[in-house]
Amino acid sequence: MLSYETDGMGTALQGSYEALLEQITNGSDLSVGLGARVQVAGRSSDILPNVENLHLNLAVEEDVYEEIIPLPSTIITKDNIIGVQPFHTASPAAINAQRYTFASEPGVQAHPYSSILIYAADRGFGSLRSHFPGSDRTISSMLPKFDPEQKTPYHYYRWFTDDRPWRCVYQSGEDGLDEREHLLSLLEGNRDVKVSFEFNGATYFLHRTILYFGHPDRSDISIRTFPTLMPIGKGFDNYGALAVVEFTVRVDGQMSMLRYRLFNTEGRLSTNVVTNELTAKVKWWIR
Repeated sequence: MLSYETDGMGTALQGSYEALLEQITNGSDLSVGLGARVQVAGRSSDILPNVENLHLNLAVEEDVYEEIIPLPSTIITKDNIIGVQPFHTASPAAINAQRYTFASEPGVQAHPYSSILIYAADRGFGSLRSHFPGSDRTISSMLPKFDPEQKTPYHYYRWFTDDRPWRCVYQSGEDGLDEREHLLSLLEGNRDVKVSFEFNGATYFLHRTILYFGHPDRSDISIRTFPTLMPIGKGFDNYGALAVVEFTVRVDGQMSMLRYRLFNTEGRLSTNVVTNELTAKVKWWIR
């Protein structure tokens, strides 16, 4: 359902930020609908300006289409909601927005790469890009600026929350064996599961990629999460770099964090691997 909509200047059109925040805090999934601009007479889109020479021709006129993107990683900060789509492959020369195909225009070569998309309720947006193995093409990333006064290439932002309810059925450090056995019985029935926890001053809601049952104790449950982002510095509103991280989360609140990509504020990528062990109060959500 539509919980919040703003125009490209940040003016609320429907719903409210507070309603969106309440839905996310109660475990709802998040998707964003974007009013994207495309050049009708030119050869390329106007979605990500000043990145990889996207403006190949001057546009005679501009058209708008909507794209809806699910965000399996959601981060709540003190004054913002940030959604992350970690598994995206893209190339501006490879996508024809007027026909919605991967067919390139004549004479234009496609250069796919891995991309992490970022969208925020304050209209911040970004794309963190890295090569596929074996590629030597120079690419650049666009790190998000979380600033409500910034300009945006989108005509509107529509924030959708899932009306299929999630229930928090277990919290590490507070619930006991009965609740843990109840969680096990639900997960053995192949129910959807995600976790939430506080980390570095933000609250993370993360879907799982893999669910593990312990042996011989099957109630020793753990998951591996979708990739998400961690700011290096003073937080998302004043970061020196953004790190791509994944977590393994155990039912007792023990977590392991893997950091394997780091994007500095100029968009440059480094791939040093760092691991860290930590403990948190983790909420387990079931649908």
